[in-house]
Amino acid sequence: MLAVATLLPTAAHAVPKLQLNILDGIYRQSDQTTVAFSEDFTLEAYVKAGVWDDPNNAANPIENQTFWLGIALERHDGAVIGQTSDGGAHGSFTITDDSGTRVVNVTADMIWGNAPNHDPALHQSKDLPSHGIYDTYYTEHAFSISGLPALALTDISPDAPSTIGTAPASGSGMYGKSFQINTVSLSEFLELHFDLYTLNDDGAVEKNAPFSHDASSWPPDTEVMTVSEPGTLGLLGLGLLGLGMARRRRGKVSHPSSRSPVSRVDGPNGRADTKGSEGITAGVCDDVEKSKLA
Repeated sequence: MLAVATLLPTAAHAVPKLQLNILDGIYRQSDQTTVAFSEDFTLEAYVKAGVWDDPNNAANPIENQTFWLGIALERHDGAVIGQTSDGGAHGSFTITDDSGTRVVNVTADMIWGNAPNHDPALHQSKDLPSHGIYDTYYTEHAFSISGLPALALTDISPDAPSTIGTAPASGSGMYGKSFQINTVSLSEFLELHFDLYTLNDDGAVEKNAPFSHDASSWPPDTEVMTVSEPGTLGLLGLGLLGLGMARRRRGKVSHPSSRSPVSRVDGPNGRADTKGSEGITAGVCDDVEKSKLA
């Protein structure tokens, strides 16, 4: 009986089919997300091998699969982002991968709603879980994977702190894809939330990374995070430094009302505003926990 009880937890911690990680990132407990510790960082997407079989491409079936990064806007202070008729200019960020560099202007190059961008008749029935983030402005980045899996099967999890922010060892259990993200030009009261998913033929979500395996851009909250020894004391120092930086950053935030308005950004297929007239307004970036419901 004892042997059976010992084996049960193993099944409960199966490695997800899709995961995100940020190299040199750390784990934010308040929303169960791996976060970057700089404004220029490497986001990695991991895809479990052996679950993408396609009889039409027996040699390397994963090459027929399109994967998607959902990149959603959120406020660092946890306040709700609302759609407005003049979404506002809030800087930009860049995504660089083997296809080149893409500049995303916020919010002019983004969509309002809940990812993925598909027929509104499917809205909320087959979208990503809201996480307390959606509806918001978001964009999507499609990518593919080729070649053979080159990474060891690894669960990027706070249950194994050494996996957070670290590239998996070489192996044959997972595919990997790297993206360089730069948010230096993004307004300082905003951050980005990253989801990873695949779509069915009808454009609805098929598989997605668990919320606990999502990722977020700088700046992380100054709070207790999951770290591995012997880095705890070092991170405590970084946390105190980050707190000082946050205090300084607060004085630098400019109010969006001082910016020139841009054209209205409607949702997919011209969806109109259904969330009221509250806008993205700058405020004091208090270090508060976000409540993100799956």
